[in-house]
Amino acid sequence: MFEHNLILKRLLASSSSNLETNPVLRKHIINYCGDFLGGIWKKATPEDVSVKKLAGGTINTILLCTLSDTFESINSEPTRVVFRIHCKADTGIIAETVIFSILAQKNLGPQLYGIFDEGRIEEYIPSRPLSMTDICLLPISKEIARQFARIHQLNIPINKNPSFMSFIDEWYQNLSSNLSLPPIFNIPEHYHKYSPKTLTMKELKNEIEFLRNKIPKLLKNIVFCHNDLIGGNVLLSNDNPHLSKMDSNFKPKLMLIDFEFASYNPRGFDLGDHLAEYVFDYDAKAPPYSLPNRVPSKDHIMEFIFAYIEAQNPNFTEEQCKNKAEELLKETLPFMPIAHLFWSGYMINHGLNHKTDFDFAGFAVERFGLYFMQKHFLEDL
Repeated sequence: MFEHNLILKRLLASSSSNLETNPVLRKHIINYCGDFLGGIWKKATPEDVSVKKLAGGTINTILLCTLSDTFESINSEPTRVVFRIHCKADTGIIAETVIFSILAQKNLGPQLYGIFDEGRIEEYIPSRPLSMTDICLLPISKEIARQFARIHQLNIPINKNPSFMSFIDEWYQNLSSNLSLPPIFNIPEHYHKYSPKTLTMKELKNEIEFLRNKIPKLLKNIVFCHNDLIGGNVLLSNDNPHLSKMDSNFKPKLMLIDFEFASYNPRGFDLGDHLAEYVFDYDAKAPPYSLPNRVPSKDHIMEFIFAYIEAQNPNFTEEQCKNKAEELLKETLPFMPIAHLFWSGYMINHGLNHKTDFDFAGFAVERFGLYFMQKHFLEDL
């Protein structure tokens, strides 16, 4: 296996051709699948596999690899797999792989077929990622809450100290030392009702210190969290009926994926971070990237939280669920503005250090505006 180790990232960085038709990449895919899956993959050649790049990976490159129809399994090995190439630094990859493996064993995620230095081979689940419009639909939202309830009960062998503040401190330190950083961030005009027109690094530091002073009131119910549950990280099984045919009580088949940012945090952070995502359109080609009128209503948030409480406490009465939901609402709302601050600096830093067509800086300044729009949830603590 050594001959095709540590080459995929260089191949991705240097390739000017379409990944889906790159013969060198297909050769390495066949070699890896032959090593880990055996069976028919051992007999296949690079010409026998088709490669399709899947949406949803801003940190990783995710490929769907399928053997031609003339091939049949020998030992029940799959003929279609997901081939994930890590494009980020090695930091955190071991923990992410451990998490993926545990979720697979508990049937809370795709099965793991193989691990190699630059990525892994995963089960392909016939499905599609949710759009940002999909996650706002009540039956989808309530099932996501139930999935959160299951994930939050896991005991994962990673550092159990809350990570959200250290994450913010890390990106602020990186930005402070970056000489190419613009001295002032311009916040989009549609947020000026709530925010300043511009934000300097010093003013950003003041907001971080304001948040730090609130931490004693925020560190409740520390659990294992996904930390990045956007629509693209939720798979909707092809077995589901069309979304238009789902009533509010329907339970769609969903699976949460991409735990690369997972860590321990207050459960309110995970829920607030997800609800904060409702406003974004990651398919937009130009600003505005957020729609403030899509901030979820209190009624919607309560339905979401009630489904979470009910899933964790199936023997509770309706009254008990309502009381616990009110408590969790108070834990969740302050983390909606925190989530925007959490991701804003990360996006700026990532955009400065990676060549990509994705407008990280544009999304970041939208998040600054949203942070100020919802800052009152923190001020009310």
